[in-house]
Amino acid sequence: MEKRILSLEEARQFAAEAAYEVNGGRLRSSCVDGRYLAEDAGAGPLARPGSDAGDMLAAMAALRRLAAEGSPLDPGALRGKVLEAAVAVAGGAENFDFHTDDHHLRGGSADLPAEDLVARGCGHLAQAERDPEAYGVAPEDVRELFRTLAELKRKGAKESVLSGAHGETAVMILKSPFLGLRRSAEPGQAFVYQEALHRQRLADLAYRLAGMREFVSAGIDAERFTQALSAAADIQTGQTLRRLASGLPIYRIGPDKSVDPAGTVG
Repeated sequence: MEKRILSLEEARQFAAEAAYEVNGGRLRSSCVDGRYLAEDAGAGPLARPGSDAGDMLAAMAALRRLAAEGSPLDPGALRGKVLEAAVAVAGGAENFDFHTDDHHLRGGSADLPAEDLVARGCGHLAQAERDPEAYGVAPEDVRELFRTLAELKRKGAKESVLSGAHGETAVMILKSPFLGLRRSAEPGQAFVYQEALHRQRLADLAYRLAGMREFVSAGIDAERFTQALSAAADIQTGQTLRRLASGLPIYRIGPDKSVDPAGTVG
């Protein structure tokens, strides 16, 4: 079956109908996945691959990136503290968001431990598990990520359950921190990436990590951590979009809700 593609005219209609203003305060997160419903409590405006769990993945990759560059860091020993920092920046377990989907739940077994069921319907996390090297992490990093998500869910984290098959027709990138985009608007489903808000969240996480004793001793300040986090997140975002959105057009949405083409996912 031929993949449907969202035209520029349709993308402009999508943005006109689906874009909404984002005010200050603590924002809920969501994944880039196009299957969220507008009424889903997990469909927050801070949309990026993996939702809050994606920041955990980026932080572990940044840690390994800094160690590979010669910083005196032990990624395995510091993994837990890095994951804790990502939870804290999200506002604690009760404000932490990630997702799965209904067909992964149906395919699970009640005999499996919780960490073998949680978040398995998230394509970003699933791809990292299949190919950790491409995502800049180690297999044990991904195992610890899933174990941590199961624990966070028990503590009140929000695991949204998305339904149906993927039908995304484009990738929509928001360039303003003051806009969100509902996924379920007509005329088509789309991947949504809130790039501006994601940059802010990564900077907040970098600032928190840079204040930890281990990173102060290693001479890693917030600026260097921000660079490492941003580079890791960009690599991981690119990997996931190439695997899940290959051939789809990319549209950038400006502060005035204008839409401009930005190429095709390669």
